[in-house]
Amino acid sequence: MLKIVLITGWYPTQDDPLNGFFVREHVRALMKTGKVNIVILHYKRSEVPIYKIYKEYDENEIKVIRILINRKLKIIFNMIAFIIILLYLIKLKPHIIHTINYTTTALFSFLKFILRKPIVYTEHSYDVFKPIGFKRFLFNIALRFSDIVLPVSKVQQFVLMRNFPKIDKSKFIVVYNTIDEDYCKCSENKFNEPIVLAISRLEKEKGIQYLIEAIARIKYKDTKLYIVGSGSYEYELKKLVTELNLNNRVIFVGYLHPNSNIKKELLCNTTMLVFPSRLETFGYVMVEALICGKPVCTTAITGSELIPNYAGIVLKKVDINSLARSIEEILEKLEKFNAIKIKSYAQRVFGHSSIGKKLYEIYYSVLKYGKNKS
Repeated sequence: MLKIVLITGWYPTQDDPLNGFFVREHVRALMKTGKVNIVILHYKRSEVPIYKIYKEYDENEIKVIRILINRKLKIIFNMIAFIIILLYLIKLKPHIIHTINYTTTALFSFLKFILRKPIVYTEHSYDVFKPIGFKRFLFNIALRFSDIVLPVSKVQQFVLMRNFPKIDKSKFIVVYNTIDEDYCKCSENKFNEPIVLAISRLEKEKGIQYLIEAIARIKYKDTKLYIVGSGSYEYELKKLVTELNLNNRVIFVGYLHPNSNIKKELLCNTTMLVFPSRLETFGYVMVEALICGKPVCTTAITGSELIPNYAGIVLKKVDINSLARSIEEILEKLEKFNAIKIKSYAQRVFGHSSIGKKLYEIYYSVLKYGKNKS
């Protein structure tokens, strides 16, 4: 049984279930292999006097050690986190240290030399697209001292290799974000009219404004758009809906918990998911739609490697006319997008079984060969 300690600043809590949920899904996938024992060391800034530590098991019976450190301590925050986590690692004696994100990896990379343990590093941050100043310095440390680097998409891997050409390319191996194969079990559609679904933080770079205007232009006027999410751009989006006289066709659902039954019901009953983001490392909502057998319309930066032609349409650029034409094409050729085929693809490529097995093989390879040979 491999002993893994995963160090992360991101991990879901009751108050913030979206924070690092992709990390939790990777852990769930690994636990299902039956070959790995994992402990999560989750450190974060908080309102505690100096620091506080408590242990718990999450809803998936995964052991999580929460390390809360006073947010006002700034530089001392990192020193306290480093010492506490070092002491836990000495006690836990893992075979491998797995870190999430470049800031965490840079901070704890020196543990590799203190404890003589390999470091596997998963990157998910938007910062890969523009690593400047101190961020670039941290990326260099993280990439240089980790044994294996796991970008969550080929786009992210390409950007990392381009921005840091001196890093050994054999370190990189893409491991997609993962999802439970039984995430949703869809029954009969409850809507009579075509439904377009968007699930996103409501920020300008997510491109929801283009989708709203595209809905106004499509010729199928009975089509409704459901928008799930919240954010700082919500007021502007609602204002746009009113200006376009779409209040009876665009429904703002608000924020929904990642495992909300309402969210799953919308995914099961939608005609398609549209994800028009202009900046993304991995659009997880696309995988949620695919696992429900639904076609996806998205942009090249987010979907070129994730969406085969039988599972949706990938746009070369985000503009209103292209979005409108693509939505119409999916509505007109729904028989082309076979739900069983789409779901099977998602289970095979993104399911817990395949991703858990891949991560285990990477761990095994690092321990046996000192690098990836999986």
